[in-house]
Amino acid sequence: ISENSSLLQGSWQQINEDGFGDKYNVGTRAMTVFAGYLCVGVTNFNLSSKEVNGCELWCYNGTDWIQAVGNRSSASIGPGFGNNDNAECSVLIEFKHMLYAGTANNKNGCELWRTKNPVTGPWEKVIDKGFGYASNLAMWSAEIFMGFLYIGTINFPKGCQIWRTSNGNDFEAVVGGRSHTPSGFGESMNIYAWYMKEYNGKLLV
Repeated sequence: ISENSSLLQGSWQQINEDGFGDKYNVGTRAMTVFAGYLCVGVTNFNLSSKEVNGCELWCYNGTDWIQAVGNRSSASIGPGFGNNDNAECSVLIEFKHMLYAGTANNKNGCELWRTKNPVTGPWEKVIDKGFGYASNLAMWSAEIFMGFLYIGTINFPKGCQIWRTSNGNDFEAVVGGRSHTPSGFGESMNIYAWYMKEYNGKLLV
C-alpha cells in the first residue's frame, strides 16, 4: 500500500504479514471498504496436498488487521464461514447497507453470506449450493446496476450464470438457470463471468 498519490518508486509499504501469518493463505481475491474497514477476502489452499482449510476474511482499521472469518479468537465465524470447502472468499460488495461475501466451493457449489458488521457479526447465509446448481463453483464478480445486485459465477461445464436481486433475499437468474439467456451467453466455453462494470447506463460482463 502507498499513501503517496504519486506512487513513486519505493513508496510502497507492506502492511500485513505474509499470508496474514499462514503460508496457505495463497491469494487475496476480493477487496472492498465497508463500515470503516478495508475488507480483504483470502484464499486458503495447500498447493501440495490440495487440502482446503476454509477461506478467511481480514479487516483493516488503518492500524491493525482483525481476522473476521477464520480460526482466531477475533473471528466472528469460523474458516470458510463455517464450511472448510469454501476455499475462497471471492466476492465482497456492499448492498443495501450490508456486506455480501461470495465463496468458491468446488464440492457443493458457491455460497453467499452477509452481515451488518464483519468484525462482530453475525453472518447470515443467503445462498447455498450454487443457487441450486452445484456446477456454479464460485461467485466471481458482482456489481450494482439499476437498483439490483448482480452476481456472476464460474460454471463447469455449461457456462457461467448471472443472478440478481433487488432486496438481497430473492434471486432470479438473468443468464443461465431458468432465464431466457442460456448459460455462458450461449457459449459453454464462457466458463467465467470474470468481471462486471456499469458503463454508460449499461452493464458490461
